[in-house]
Amino acid sequence: MSGGLQGSIDRAETVGFRDCGIRQEDMHPEKDQPQGNQAADEEMAKIYGANVDNSDPKVKEQGEAVARKNGFASLAEHDDVSMNIAIIMSGIDQQTKKFTEPPERVREEIAALKADKSVSDEAKKEDLAQLEAALKGAKPIQYKENIALVLKHYDKLLPFMQVLGPAD
Repeated sequence: MSGGLQGSIDRAETVGFRDCGIRQEDMHPEKDQPQGNQAADEEMAKIYGANVDNSDPKVKEQGEAVARKNGFASLAEHDDVSMNIAIIMSGIDQQTKKFTEPPERVREEIAALKADKSVSDEAKKEDLAQLEAALKGAKPIQYKENIALVLKHYDKLLPFMQVLGPAD
């Protein structure tokens, strides 16, 4: 069975990938969800293209079928793996391939904003309030194995993340 992070890597190395900040208490890594996720994502893009009614039961059935075909228990599991991959990918520096935990990334953004003289005090105050709120909710990645798994498949995942665009 092909798995997780590669199929969003290959079904996250066959439903091996499970965490990344989303419901961490419920998730634990398995062996290869990234790979299954990539394959599923390509098919999902065809199903959930522009102007598709996502509330249509037939569309949801197709999504569930693609998820199961690629080794996921359900469409929800595929979505969780995809989100977790995106969270980790957003913390990886493209040049150095170094991962920074979500709380540290937010702290870095706060420091950069405070030092940015081009931002008005009013805008800075508003942005800092949002970042401080984000920092309160930011948690380190619980399953560190997922970071290594995403890094292992980073070059394969990057094109998918660029198609999706920035998370914010």
